[in-house]
Amino acid sequence: MVDLIVYTQQPVGRFTYVMLAIDVFSRHVWGKPMVSNTGVALAETFKELAADIGPMKEVNGDGEFEQSRPLQSWLNSNNILFRAKNVNDLAIVDNNMGHIKKQIAKDLQQNNTDDWAARLPKVLRGHNKNTHQSPLNETPDEVFHQEGTTPKTCKHGIRDA
Repeated sequence: MVDLIVYTQQPVGRFTYVMLAIDVFSRHVWGKPMVSNTGVALAETFKELAADIGPMKEVNGDGEFEQSRPLQSWLNSNNILFRAKNVNDLAIVDNNMGHIKKQIAKDLQQNNTDDWAARLPKVLRGHNKNTHQSPLNETPDEVFHQEGTTPKTCKHGIRDA
């Protein structure tokens, strides 16, 4: 599942957005800062995230993701199905996004900085190592990187269990 955090009121240099990809099953989160939310920027940033995530069959998103022709073209050329988010997806993504925003704010305060783009990788690593909101009482890293398995594509977001 993909969505954007908007930081237009707190830009850092050129960065005003964060694209988040959330594996619905494990709650593992990936993110990249973005300069804009144009169709081309969405496609380019998603390609970078896809390289980090690995193989996928389906992506859920809405609004700007659905309307981004460059992104839709790339998804189609890679045989990745795009679906609009449903009510259950919204609860998961909103909850995770809210949690990550709070973690970013706390990290910025603790480190006496306003450079959220530089701190984002550290915050996401911390997020993925905690058991918060886990349906299995495991960290997102533990679920996503289970020993002896390789990440697969999930019909609910990013990979199959």
